[in-house]
Amino acid sequence: MGSLDQELYQLCKKLFLKCGQFENYKSLCNFCASQTELEIVSENLEDATNPKKLVEINLLKFLQTKSTENGYIILPFVKALIADCNSGDALHNELNDLKTKLEKYYENQASQPKTTQSDQKSYKSIFDDDCLKSPKVSPSQRTLPDNLKLFKSILNIDFDEQQNQVIEALNRDKIGAFLIHGLQEHGQEVLVTRLSQLSNLRRNQRQPVSIKMGNIKSIDSLWHEVAQPFFGSEQRALDYTKGEIVDKILECLQTQTVIFIFFEVHQWGVLLNSLIEDFWCPIIEKASLNKTHLVMFLIDNQAKVGELNIPWVADHNERDYPRKPLCLNQAERFTYKKLQNWLNAIDVEVPDKLTAERLMQRPHLGIPERVYRQICIECNSKWEVISQWLIL
Repeated sequence: MGSLDQELYQLCKKLFLKCGQFENYKSLCNFCASQTELEIVSENLEDATNPKKLVEINLLKFLQTKSTENGYIILPFVKALIADCNSGDALHNELNDLKTKLEKYYENQASQPKTTQSDQKSYKSIFDDDCLKSPKVSPSQRTLPDNLKLFKSILNIDFDEQQNQVIEALNRDKIGAFLIHGLQEHGQEVLVTRLSQLSNLRRNQRQPVSIKMGNIKSIDSLWHEVAQPFFGSEQRALDYTKGEIVDKILECLQTQTVIFIFFEVHQWGVLLNSLIEDFWCPIIEKASLNKTHLVMFLIDNQAKVGELNIPWVADHNERDYPRKPLCLNQAERFTYKKLQNWLNAIDVEVPDKLTAERLMQRPHLGIPERVYRQICIECNSKWEVISQWLIL
């Protein structure tokens, strides 16, 4: 199989999600069928519930299928994407850079010994959850599936109180709004990733709409950013009104769970009230949900809840919820007991020297992101590698 290294694989996923061809299964099939060299793969493409899964499933097809040039179909596919882009677009340049990296990668691979069948299985197993059922392996044998298993284990450190708050709120109402807050390095990104994977949200989930508010200067700009993943491209999103964007979101909610995640909300200051009144409320006032959920997470990494110009509630039973977000318990340092409980329960083998006492000492001090980094170091991995699976 034409496997890629982890960094290049993630780059493919990132750029393919920007391409209109992955807006839906039909668009992808029509595009491949229209390209002579891609016909060989067009009949084997698989449908998925959202663009992210569509990319993940079919990227594997492109990596497995041989082209007529005795290479893998991934290169002709990227070349076709480039040809379909306007030469002045940023995406055109990014895809060109990807093509160059792929060509160099395969040239290097051609000069190396062939990968073994066991290597191929390690690479493929990251695409599904089967890797989580594999036996324990020692830290010195850490592979891609083991990194994923370690990441999912790290997600389970503490944050039980916040998770219970969200579960209780969602059991009451299929619409949920939550404010996640704490100081820097206190694991807010890990927490929102964990919450987005709750069983009742994971079912039929569309790729979460994740936006960094520091880059957004007005409520109109926010609507434009939100529209892009629903309409397939930046240019198309500009053509729609707020009402049409709301209608598109409501249409998706008929079959898919929609999650909005807004990072860096502390940078929005006085505009935060507008986020609630002019964005969130117009959507939830029209939403009528049956089997899906509509959820918004607001992320504050500066522990400035008291200073934020945003209305929130302290209990999901309050009348203004979910119009106003529920303020979850603040993300705090891990306690010795929480870390020891995690070490006792994990199904990943860790070295004996990794103890709760050590993670509570300087420079870690139980601070979540410092703890994550040290756990990765002790397990022969890197947080920079593990954190690629965070929702950012």
